[in-house]
Amino acid sequence: MRTTVRRALVSVHDKTGLAELARGLHALGVELVSSSSTAAAIEAAGVPVTRVEDVTGAPEILGGRVKTLHPKIHGGLLADRSQQSHLDDLEAFGIAPFDLVVSNLYPFLERPGIETIDIGGPAMVRAAAKNHEWVAVVTSPAQYEPLLAELREQGGTLSARTRRTLAIEAFAHTAAYDAAITQWLQDDDLLPRHLILALERTDEALRYGENPHQRAARYRRRGTRSWWDSLRQHGGLALSYLNFYDTEAAWRLAHDLGERPACVIVKHANPCGVAVADDLATAYRRALECDERSAFGGIVALNRAVDADTVARMADGPQADVVIAHGYADGTLDVLRAKRKNTRLLEAAPPDREALDLRQISGGFLVQEPHAFVSARDDWRVVTKASPHPRAVGGPRVRLAGVRPREVERDRAREGRPGGRDRRGPAEPGRGGRDRGEEGGRAGARRRLRQRRLLPVPRRRRGRGRGGRRGRDPTRGRDARRRGDRAGRRAGARDGVHRRAALPPLMAATLLDGNALAAAVKVELRARIEGLRARGVTPGLGTILVGDDPNSHAYVRLKREDCAEVGIRSRHTELGADVTQRELLDLIADYNADPEVDCFIVQMPLPGHLDEEQALLAVDPAKDADGLHPVNLGKLVMGVRAPRPCTPLGIQALLAHHDVPIEGRHVVIVGRGLTIGRPLANLLSLKEPHANATVTVCHTRTNFLPEFTRQADILVAAAGIPSIITPDMVRPGAALVSAGLTMEGRRLVPDVDEACAEVAGWITPRLGGVGPTTRAMLLRNAVEAAERRAGAGS
Repeated sequence: MRTTVRRALVSVHDKTGLAELARGLHALGVELVSSSSTAAAIEAAGVPVTRVEDVTGAPEILGGRVKTLHPKIHGGLLADRSQQSHLDDLEAFGIAPFDLVVSNLYPFLERPGIETIDIGGPAMVRAAAKNHEWVAVVTSPAQYEPLLAELREQGGTLSARTRRTLAIEAFAHTAAYDAAITQWLQDDDLLPRHLILALERTDEALRYGENPHQRAARYRRRGTRSWWDSLRQHGGLALSYLNFYDTEAAWRLAHDLGERPACVIVKHANPCGVAVADDLATAYRRALECDERSAFGGIVALNRAVDADTVARMADGPQADVVIAHGYADGTLDVLRAKRKNTRLLEAAPPDREALDLRQISGGFLVQEPHAFVSARDDWRVVTKASPHPRAVGGPRVRLAGVRPREVERDRAREGRPGGRDRRGPAEPGRGGRDRGEEGGRAGARRRLRQRRLLPVPRRRRGRGRGGRRGRDPTRGRDARRRGDRAGRRAGARDGVHRRAALPPLMAATLLDGNALAAAVKVELRARIEGLRARGVTPGLGTILVGDDPNSHAYVRLKREDCAEVGIRSRHTELGADVTQRELLDLIADYNADPEVDCFIVQMPLPGHLDEEQALLAVDPAKDADGLHPVNLGKLVMGVRAPRPCTPLGIQALLAHHDVPIEGRHVVIVGRGLTIGRPLANLLSLKEPHANATVTVCHTRTNFLPEFTRQADILVAAAGIPSIITPDMVRPGAALVSAGLTMEGRRLVPDVDEACAEVAGWITPRLGGVGPTTRAMLLRNAVEAAERRAGAGS
């Protein structure tokens, strides 16, 4: 339901953008009511305004502490206009309702104190947010322009979606404000009685969580910024959850080592190499020498700008997932991008110091003061009979600050050369060779248990190495696998999903270009449409759009543009989000009876109060443009010709267009939804051309998912989870189709990680893959429906 804005209450401390907002509202015919300094600022902008005291009949008192706390203000904010008793009260007491509240609060965050604790402002904001069914509330100057834009475009009205979104922001605003006051009042307590976290999600698009099937986001304390917010990424893939976690650990440790050039290399939240030297290149070399094997795929943190000497060593070293530094000298970024195109290259300010260290447990948090340990050389004492050589203890001082237990686990360390600090991190990152022999059976078993992380994995089959010791030389199995002989096959069978497999040869995957297929289909359809017109028939495609979902609006707009391009007549109806089920069903019946509409779609999703199943069943199966009516899905299972689901049909056509063999091949579909997964499995298993495949359907709860995906000749990801398919899950040379897209911030992220292009034989692009082919199949369904009509009339 849309509401008309006729009267607004404006009371703000921050006057940024106020004049423009007031002029815009006045031009739309909105009456403005305001208090004290806000009213003066509006009058200075040349806009008429009614003062609060003229509404209430009471002056401001107590030095301005009481001005809006009055029934004629809050009655106008809280009245539920669907209740006749509320309307009667408004009339009886002469109260005019408000349709919009614009308020931001006293600047407590900037100037904490008793007099900057706002009372009237939060009361107005919370009242309007509670009654958002009728009242919109704006709490930030950043919201002014979008508000005015919608009012101008929609005839002075606001949608229910907009009012609800503004209400959420308003409650979050007052919650953060109260949290800041609570913290300030307990400022003398190291561990305060009440710790209130007010967090907001940032716009970063995390590739996935700790595991690929988990979605993730970064949150920050509302109203604050950290070094993460000023971070600049110069290249590489989007950061994942563990990239954030490990980079935070590495960056903090790199700045805890003093003023000299330092390098920290972190893997699995543990430093596998740390060094301090007189120059950055030497620090990097020494850190890498601590454990070069574990450094592969790790985080490299440098507390200086990267120079030419350092980047030359890095280009020759193992690939890192993340490189973070204060900056990059001219030309160094180009060298790293050319050598490591997927490495995230980050430029950041020094890390912030947190007042408290929090770690989540079930139902709450453990909280402690941040770890810091400084010990002078004179404070040390030797508790063993043997004393260390003076050179072994390095400099006169050791400092460990801000390093969490998970960041540096307790384990044996090797001290470095005199004059520098080198640390051989816990042996957990290094998984073979000398480390395994040194730690032995039980320690190695405990370490392997930790590596299982969250997902249950099958226990590896283990043989016996030389001399009866458990384990084996990892290079023997690796070399055998590369040869592909019988011993190699046995070695491969012993590998569990967490063992790093030999990397497949890099290849340039052929793009499965959906735009090229769509263009070819449109050429074909134009010729068929001309033939129909010669027989007096023009194909007609209808669309019914309910509500104000922006993705649905964009998708329907593209469909209508496609119709105009090929010559299909388009009928389109938009219904408001408050439409009733009966009104929707009546419209569907009208489309069913319209002889000029050969087929049509009811765009999903529908608003929550509508029954999608009932709407789908109401569509005439012969006019089902999407092919998702139960009658048509049943005919698909039986192999009977009928309208078929557009996205599965588009995927089949896309593979055939690019000569990807389907018949007899193993197709693995990740996703079991009604729109793609299940109908695609039925379609590709039919005994027809470009089908007749062996199909396996998996989903996000499938145990040992990589074991299935690595068997696929054709892998279709339709789970709607960003980057759920990663390169290690792909059989070299397979065809990869990403049928799921997720909006993260302003970026659409596919289900298939873009790095899979280095393994696959064919792959859909991030944009322009399945989407254009789906719309092309919708057009084809419309033309085929018109051909059936023409055939019936002849």
